Amino acid sequence: MKYLSALVLLSMVLSVNGQDLKTVDLRWKIDPNKPLTYGTTMKDISSEDMEMDFFSKLFESIKDSTSTDSSDQSDAKKTGIKEMMKALQSAQQETDYICTLSNKGKGVIDIVMSGRPEEDSITEDDDEDEEEEDEMKKASSFIKSMQQGVVLRGSVTEEGDMHSFWLKSAQMNLIAILFQLPSKPVSVGDKWGLNIHLISNDQNFVCDSAYKINEVELIDIRIENNEHIAVLKYNIEEYVKGEFSMPSFMSSGNSTTPTTMRLTHNGTAEFSVEQGKWLNYNALMSYTATGFTSGTKKTQFSLKPE
Repeated sequence: MKYLSALVLLSMVLSVNGQDLKTVDLRWKIDPNKPLTYGTTMKDISSEDMEMDFFSKLFESIKDSTSTDSSDQSDAKKTGIKEMMKALQSAQQETDYICTLSNKGKGVIDIVMSGRPEEDSITEDDDEDEEEEDEMKKASSFIKSMQQGVVLRGSVTEEGDMHSFWLKSAQMNLIAILFQLPSKPVSVGDKWGLNIHLISNDQNFVCDSAYKINEVELIDIRIENNEHIAVLKYNIEEYVKGEFSMPSFMSSGNSTTPTTMRLTHNGTAEFSVEQGKWLNYNALMSYTATGFTSGTKKTQFSLKPE
């Protein structure tokens, strides 16, 4: 009778482990003694020059107030600023990150993102060629050195809610996009939103129309080696249209610029219910703007356990 009871119990356990779950509870499960580490990519894969009308207006005001600058000199200044911005963007594109999630107790998961240390460090050289390094390369090196330290620090709860409410909006957005989970059990087809506000403007922008889509959907629950894998789909979009009014110190009259901004974030991610962690995360963020800020930018986001 004892052996029969044991066989029945074993059969029930195997049945539960192998059955198709209709509802899953996505929670972070991180050993307090073993932090979880992800190789993190935020890489610009396509970009047209993001040019702000602010700089054009600013250079115009500088030119009007300075009689010694010729138009050629003014154009050269504009070109120099653009080239420096390109160099800084290039430095950011070449940086990989490491993101560490740690269980600090009391249901809080700490998140720290740092630049991955470069394998080949650059040593100082008194060679004349090094002395002739231009300012853009120096600026690029400076940005890279800054990115070697901590670039993001925040926290979520084990249940997936945002915890670090004190962060600046840009950092809170990043924490939410990469690590926020639904705070209650979900079934295939369920949708929920993230704690994000991706497009922001100040009092100089007058909005005529806007819309926002903030959806993460559980699209599948599959079983691999008796492990339940939740597949999530991200569908996020923010759009605004209106006019940007130039500050009075930059314009003698009432100068306004028709402006539009559209940002999307689309991708999929797989979460292990039993392990309580991402198995992979891949998404593409696209930003398009016209008017006060013009240009396009596409950034790839990915997380891979290490």
